[in-house]
Amino acid sequence: MDQGPYRDLDSVSSKWRKLNSAINRFCEEYNKLYTSDRRSGWNDEDVFKMALEKYKDKNGSNFPHVRAWMVVKDDPKWAPIPNEVAMAKRQKHRKRVV
Repeated sequence: MDQGPYRDLDSVSSKWRKLNSAINRFCEEYNKLYTSDRRSGWNDEDVFKMALEKYKDKNGSNFPHVRAWMVVKDDPKWAPIPNEVAMAKRQKHRKRVV
């Protein structure tokens, strides 16, 4: 992230494991809210705030790596993948109402 001197793989691998684990736990909450539990009228900021709250409730502390998550969130590994089953259920219910 362009801070400080260059470090080799061994010096950052332990930090990366902790960071990766925390980001994965946060993404679990964020992606679930983003794809299936999203409420009507919510924008991405609302989903983000709710994911932060759920992370805090589940892990007992605030998510400490928001800046790092902002860097990696659009990478395919961490990007939300639509839940096709939930999407099909939503469309099915909407068709009944109409």
